[in-house]
Parts: sequence; structure tokens; C-alpha cells
Amino acid sequence: MRAFSQFSEDTMDENSAGSEESQVQAEERRPSLLARFFKSGDLPYPRRIAYGIGHVFNDLCASMWFTYFLLFYHLVLRIDNTDAGLLVLIGQIADALTTPVVGHFCDNTSNRYGGRKTWHLIGTGMVACSLFFFWHECIYCSMQPMKYQILYFSCFIIVFQAGWATVQVSHLSLIPVLTSDKSIRVELNSIRYAFTILSNSGVFIVVLVLLSSVNKSSQITPNDQWLFSGTALGIIVVGLSFVFMFHVGTKEPSNGGHGSAASDQPTNNRLPWYRWFLNPKFYLVALIYMSSRLIVNLTQVYSPLYMIDSLKMYRSSVAIIPLVIYFSGLIATFFMKRLNEFVGRY
Repeated sequence: MRAFSQFSEDTMDENSAGSEESQVQAEERRPSLLARFFKSGDLPYPRRIAYGIGHVFNDLCASMWFTYFLLFYHLVLRIDNTDAGLLVLIGQIADALTTPVVGHFCDNTSNRYGGRKTWHLIGTGMVACSLFFFWHECIYCSMQPMKYQILYFSCFIIVFQAGWATVQVSHLSLIPVLTSDKSIRVELNSIRYAFTILSNSGVFIVVLVLLSSVNKSSQITPNDQWLFSGTALGIIVVGLSFVFMFHVGTKEPSNGGHGSAASDQPTNNRLPWYRWFLNPKFYLVALIYMSSRLIVNLTQVYSPLYMIDSLKMYRSSVAIIPLVIYFSGLIATFFMKRLNEFVGRY
């Protein structure tokens, strides 16, 4: 019995030692946290972040465009309300016409660098070359009749809006090309939106600091032109820095332009573009999105001018109020899931 007991104890000790050794080996084989960070699925986290910052330049520009364009042209450049509204309309039409065209070329462009990244680079160049010129008085025609100034600004605005749409479409269309994992696609969108929040907030904070610390006038005047021009130059510098990091850190698959392997379905199974117009859900989604964007754009475009021109509020309000509105909307998104679940029951 003693021999059997001794044998059992020895066996248990060997098994225990073997188990501990296996655990140690498993721990040694398990990649470190840093290794898992750089090798996470089919798209490492650094590349996800690199993708997310690819729209920062556009977000910075959009924040300035929608929030301060009418304010700048009406109170700083002293351009008539109708002409300022016409310039906004021209820009939005250019955006609308460019978007589907760029979408077509993004899907049908393939090269070693990446078709979508190529169009992203082209759009960035258009935005960078035109942004400053419509945030500054007409360099050669400030004393000329208004029709020449409108023509001058229209040219740069059209180039800017076409470039902006090119960057937006090419960047967004990269998501299904970079990964076929739906959870990673959602994460890429979330990272993209997070940088949108930071970009808009950054613009509002910079404008708030400049309006509060320089020129103690309570209202915005033509003397504040340098403030908006300087902000535009700063946006170009910061935006191009993020574009550089995006292009260095994002690798587009070589077959991304023609039904990439990352896509959920092959190209020949996709609907032709004209078939979308026969789908009732297409119009429903378009109507819902257009209505929501209409409310957001109207609020963002007209609130600053209304606060200064009608309510005669202090100049810093054009940065504080948009910042409050933006963060209020951000906080509301955290409750949308529960609200959708509740409303969906009835």
C-alpha cells in the first residue's frame, strides 16, 4: 500500500509539474499586449487609426465652411446677403455633381498606389490650393464691381467643393476594401467619427480663443479678416499633416479598384447603378438622410449669423454656441440605442 501510495503521489507531482510547464509555455507563446496591438485581425490598430485620420482635413474645412462662411462674407467682406447665399449654393451644387462622378472613378481606377488613395490625394490638393482664397478678400478685384468678385470667389469655391467631395467619397469607399470583417468596418466608422468630433471642436475652440483674446470689439468687423484667413492657413497646415500620416499608414489592396477580395461579394453580383433608382428603399433612405442633414446644415449655417446680426450677442458666442450644440448632439448619441429600442416597440 505504501508503495502504491508513493507511486500515486509521484504521478500526481509529475502531472502537476507537466501542467505548470504547459501553462508556462502557453504564456510564453501568447503574444504581448503590444504585439496584439500591432497584429489585430486582418487590419492592425495602427492602420485603423491611420485610416480614421484621413478625413480630418475635410472635417476641419467643413466646420469652417458651414459655421462661418455666411458670417465672414456678410460681416467681414460686406457682401450682400443674396450674393453670399449664391456662393453657398454654387458650392453645394458643385459638391452634388462631383460626388457620383468621383464614386464611379474610385470604383474603376486601379494602380500600384491604390485608386482610392490616388483620388484622395487629388482631392486634397484641390482643397489645399483653394481654401485660403475664399477666406480672404479678392486679391486683385477687391475694388472692382461685385460681379467680378462673385466670379473670383465662385471659381475657388467650385474647386474646393469638388475636391472636398472627392476626398469624402474616396475615403469612405476605402472601408469595404480594407477589410471584410463587419465589426472592423463599424470600428473604422467610429474612429472616423471620433476624429470628426475632435476636428470640429478644435476649430470652435481656436476661433473662440482668437475672438476672445484679440480685438476687444463686441462685434465682428472687417478688421477681423486676418482671424479667418489665419485660421484657414492653420487648417491647411494641420490638415496636410494628417493627410500625410493617412497615406503613409494606410495600404490599399492592389485589387481594390475592381471588386477587391475584401469585399463581401464579387463585382459581377453588384447591382448596376441604374437599378438603385428602381428600389423604393433607396428613396426612403435618401429622404430620411436629406431631412436630417437639412436640419443640421440650417442650424450650423444660420445660427452664428442670427446670433450676431439679429440678437446682437457678443462675438465669442459664434464659437461657444456651436460648440455647445455639437457636444449636446454627441451626448444624445449615447441614448439613441435605448430610444430606438423603445420606439421600435410601438
